[in-house]
Amino acid sequence: MSRLQHGFSEWDRAEKRAVVSLRKLTRTREDLRVLLCTPQLLSAVRSLIQSKYAAIQVNTIALLVNLSLEKRNKVQIVRSGFVPLLIDALKGGFSESQEHTAGALFSLVLEDDNKMAIGVLGVLPPLMHALRSESEQTRHDSALALYHLTLIQSNRVKLVKLGAVPSLLAMAKTGESASRVPLILCNLAVSVEGRSAMSSKRGCSEFEIFFVWIGCVVFLD
Repeated sequence: MSRLQHGFSEWDRAEKRAVVSLRKLTRTREDLRVLLCTPQLLSAVRSLIQSKYAAIQVNTIALLVNLSLEKRNKVQIVRSGFVPLLIDALKGGFSESQEHTAGALFSLVLEDDNKMAIGVLGVLPPLMHALRSESEQTRHDSALALYHLTLIQSNRVKLVKLGAVPSLLAMAKTGESASRVPLILCNLAVSVEGRSAMSSKRGCSEFEIFFVWIGCVVFLD
């Protein structure tokens, strides 16, 4: 019979023990985060992210979050091909996996050299969808990821073209995704495209654009 029929095999259990151990070690050991972020380990982590077992997928993505906390690891992780896997996990992974995935993307976009690359790889639509997640943590980290991604013009334009402005305005008015959404809108309002979308019939009035700016000022104050 297949492994799927039997459930966890001995190999699966060994994988789970290994990734749980690495997750615990890298949670607080900054030195290990750097030492362990090798092509060999990253290759193994890539395959485990796609695991059909929740325990393996969840702990693997949490391990990746820990590794990504070190600035020198952020670009290496993106260049190692993780973003498409994280997008898949955010769209269709286990609930807890989605929380860690949003956290991983937030961590990776803090590096300026990653912002454009991650935006090009198609992360904006699933992050927008994740703003409606039932998980508060997923919503929070997805909003933070979008905020940092929209600090650069290319991602601002992409998000506007996705038709995100009306949804973001609705969330800002109702208080969804806390106070991070007004900051995303502020980033969009920096661009001509963003201001145009906000002032169009499908966007908002001049008064509502003013509301966006006030929301930003209040949050930052």
